[in-house]
Amino acid sequence: MKINLSKIKETQPLREHGNIKEFADNIQKEGLLQPLVINQNDELVCGRRRLEAIKLLGWEEVEVYCINTDDDIDKLSKAIAENVMRKQLAWQEEVKANEELEQLRIAKYGKPTTCPTGGQASIRAIAKETKQSKSTVANNLQLAKALKKYPKLEKIKTKQGALRELKLIKQKERLKKNPPETPKGLYDVIVIDPPWEMEGKYNPQGRRGIPPYLTMNIEQIKTIKLPANKDCILWLWVTNRKMKYAFEILETWGFEERNILTWVKDTFGVGDWLRGQTEHCILAIKGKPIFDGKSTTTVLYGKRTKHSKKPDKFYQLVKKTCFGRKIDYFATEKRKGWDVFGDEVKY
Repeated sequence: MKINLSKIKETQPLREHGNIKEFADNIQKEGLLQPLVINQNDELVCGRRRLEAIKLLGWEEVEVYCINTDDDIDKLSKAIAENVMRKQLAWQEEVKANEELEQLRIAKYGKPTTCPTGGQASIRAIAKETKQSKSTVANNLQLAKALKKYPKLEKIKTKQGALRELKLIKQKERLKKNPPETPKGLYDVIVIDPPWEMEGKYNPQGRRGIPPYLTMNIEQIKTIKLPANKDCILWLWVTNRKMKYAFEILETWGFEERNILTWVKDTFGVGDWLRGQTEHCILAIKGKPIFDGKSTTTVLYGKRTKHSKKPDKFYQLVKKTCFGRKIDYFATEKRKGWDVFGDEVKY
């Protein structure tokens, strides 16, 4: 049925809706593909962004679906859930459908309080209705919320690409608000795994090696001021394709290469031309540091785990061969006996 726009009551607080003009242009071209949802009191339940776009277009009436009872809510929820399961939806449509299911649950049960994106109870229920995993639903609800604040995400082709971009946006905001504390003093041993910039764009079907964090180009890495003592050992992790640049960086930092350690992983991962199963770490020095490597080889065998995480065996090797104050630069976790620096550190 149709209803006059002036009768629709908006009870929810105002929030960001992203690029409404672009959305309105799409409705003008394609029509309103999904009606607004109201209750028996003409209060808007689902479709706040659509309503804003329709107002911008100057419409006087709009198609609505009225839910008067819990049974109506259940019927509409079932229809949306079946739409998610049966159709090959674009990821943008999928996340919005998940959000509408959450809004319908709020209309029936009240607003959940355990989670800003809907609460674990909502996530479990939507996952069951749509035959999606709980992590998929959680990501969908997160993206649905993010699309309103960061409308540019909607133009990204894949959901994984959008999630990666969202993580980068939030990381930039977090770093701007709370930059990591600069290391204090100088170190005798430095392990550094720079966030190397990768060629190409993230593509889960082919270019999955593009990291989900902020990266630095070669010139930016060269400008890093390492907190190195006058006698210092440096372990520089480098990707295969950046190896030639690593020696330029070492020269800029004032270090001389001495050897290369190769980490051979138990399984291969992603890669361009060849699938990667090794990583390399250049051993370099400044001054005359103490080093005991007489019983250590250039090969390290270790299990491959999450992206960018180095094996514990590597840190055991460094502890065995190097002496003095140590720092893990661009670390991913806190480690006993080491100072750490980096936005990715997990305490």
